[in-house]
Order: sequence, then C-alpha cells, then structure tokens
Amino acid sequence: MLVETAILQTPPDAMLIVDTFAEGSPGAKAAGGLYRSCGFEPAGLWERDYIVRQRYMRKPASSICI
Repeated sequence: MLVETAILQTPPDAMLIVDTFAEGSPGAKAAGGLYRSCGFEPAGLWERDYIVRQRYMRKPASSICI
C-alpha cells in the first residue's frame, strides 16, 4: 500500500500531513477511512481557488495502517 510505504520511509519523529477530499466530495468517505486507519486524524479544512480540502495529520510514532 502506498500510504503504508510512505509511513515506513518517514523518520519516526516526523509529523505527516495529507490533504484530500472534503466531506461531501466524491471519494471523501473512502479517503478519510483510509487515512484514519493509518493513524491520521482530521486537522481542519482549507480552501484555495474555491477548492476545499480536508487536512489529516499523523503524529510521530503512530501505529502503521491496520
């Protein structure tokens, strides 16, 4: 899995941040479930050029995807 590989290649003390589909967008539920299963937590929304994205953060030393 791409996300798991990225996590394993990252230093254990690093915080990871991903931006993905916001609630109500096609794919948002699946993307959110994937990132939450890998230890990411929702960290707010951001908007740029009228596009809204959900940000997820993974704290250092969280468990690998289950």
